[in-house]
Formats: sequence, C-alpha cells, structure tokens
Amino acid sequence: MEQVKQYAKPNIIVSRCLNIDHCRYDGTMISFPLMSKINEYCNVMTVCPEMAIGLGSPRKPMRLLVDGDNYKFVITETGEDLTEIMKEYSYGHVLGLDKNEIQGAIFKSKSPSCGVDDVKLYKGDRKVNYKTSGVYARIFTNNMFNASVETEGRLMNLIIREHFFTSIFSKAEFESTTKMSDVVSFQTRNKYLLMMYDPELQKVLGRIVANHDHLEFEEVKEKYRECLTRLFYHPPKEGNVVNTLEHIYGYFKTKVNAMEKSYFFDLMDKYRNEKIIIGEILKVLKIWALHYEEHYLFSQSIFSPYPEELVVLMDSDSKYYKEKDNR
Repeated sequence: MEQVKQYAKPNIIVSRCLNIDHCRYDGTMISFPLMSKINEYCNVMTVCPEMAIGLGSPRKPMRLLVDGDNYKFVITETGEDLTEIMKEYSYGHVLGLDKNEIQGAIFKSKSPSCGVDDVKLYKGDRKVNYKTSGVYARIFTNNMFNASVETEGRLMNLIIREHFFTSIFSKAEFESTTKMSDVVSFQTRNKYLLMMYDPELQKVLGRIVANHDHLEFEEVKEKYRECLTRLFYHPPKEGNVVNTLEHIYGYFKTKVNAMEKSYFFDLMDKYRNEKIIIGEILKVLKIWALHYEEHYLFSQSIFSPYPEELVVLMDSDSKYYKEKDNR
C-alpha cells in the first residue's frame, strides 16, 4: 500500500487583494479561486503596500512615472509623489522577513506596487514602450532571492503553476532539515526531480551532500540552499525532462512487454510534440514502479512534488481564471 506523503508547508507572501480582502484601488477583490486551496496547504502572509502607507480602499489609482534612470510612484490624478514613502515601507517590511524562511510569493500582476515585470510605465500622460516591476515587488525580489516569485496572471499557465508549486514545496521540505542525515534523505528522495530540472546542478548538490571537506551542518545547508535556489530558478527544459524519464524507464525496459514499450515511447513523442503534459507519462511510470515493487522509485518526489489537491489542469483560457485589470 502506497503511503500518503506529508508535505512541509511553504511560507509565502501573497498580495492581499487576491481572493483575500477588498483592498484594491477601486474597493474590489481579485477573483483567484486557487487561493482557497493555497491557504490550506501553505502558510500565507498577506501584504498590501498601498493600504500599508495609508491610502485606503477605494483610493485614487497610482502609476509609475519615468524619472531619468528611476521611477516615481505617484497618484495618477494629482501627480503627488509617494515614492519615498512606499520605498521606506517596502524596505522595512521586506528586510524584516527571514530570507531563508520565505519560499515564495504571489503578487498582483500589473500593480504599480506589486506587479512583477508587467507594470506600465508613463512619461507624463504617455505610456512608454517597456514595462517594469512595482516598487514593493522590486525590493522584494532584490532581497528575497531564495523565494520563487510569481503573479496570479502568470500562474494561469499550467507549466508555470506546476513549476511554482514544485519549487516552493521542495524548498519547504529542504528547510525542514535539521541534521546531515536529513539532507542526505532529501537528496535521495528528490534525485530524479533534481535531475529533471538540471542534471549538472543535481551532481553539484550530490557533492555538497558528500561533504568531503567535513564542513559543519549549517555551512553545508547554506551551500545546498544556494544551489537549490539556482536549480529552481527556471522550469525544467524539455531535454532534461526527456532524459530523466528515460532514466526512470531504464528500471523497466527488461520487464515490460513490447506493447507497453511502444505505448511508453508513443507518449514520449506526444510530450515532445506538446500534445500531452509530463504528468501523463509519470502516471505510467509510477504504476510500473508499484507493480514491479521498485520501492526506491515510488518514493521519489518527482511523482508527486506537491499536494495533488493543488493540481488544476485548467489553463489561462479557462473561465476558472477570467479576470480583467484595467488600471
């Protein structure tokens, strides 16, 4: 019987307007249905920088103005400059967080305070042809570099969403380690997940765990954390995914019959041609691991890197996610 996996809860920062509170500039709240599940499986800390500096809700809209090499955070209607107030709050809030204890953040897209790389910029009343991050989000990402950061808009994409959940739950599991044997176990359970993301960094992590220099545990943990952060910086590349799946298939190539082999490689072709997602192939491999009692394999995190209750197959064209932001 397969055991039910217990997941460490990630600590994440979330924009308060995302299905949590009516605190937007127009007094509304963004419909983000996934947030109810995220609340169950993550430790959520909310933030609304604009409310925090006393702007209230509803309030006059804000925008970012180009000012030489810098940007100003101003009230759109009056031009009142609140840049320094917002920076002071943002630095105070972010630097008060423990960078090793925050695994991720979900920010409101396009917001002049919380948007990530998608905030409109203006020069006077005219939009310029490039975008940037909001004041709070920029300070957060520049200082909380261990955290995986996304917006609710980008999380509408299935691949980005799976990558985000995989990264924050993996990081939370790693942060729960308290001794060298825990880190060794983490490396063992996550072998194929780490290989799928970056086989070279997976080997680096293995050398860190081997600890040939006999470093103290906390020093090993810090080195491992830094490398793990780099590994989860981007979703896995197709070539790494295919290579990892073929490694796992190696456990069964002498056990499955010709029809099963043909079915597996047909799935692999469909994955390469973007006809199916990786999960469909992993289901087959997990069934084989259970059937052939490959205990090492079915304990691997690659088969279930985060709680299945967070699996949402709907993508950005689904009504599940429809929401406009006309700020």
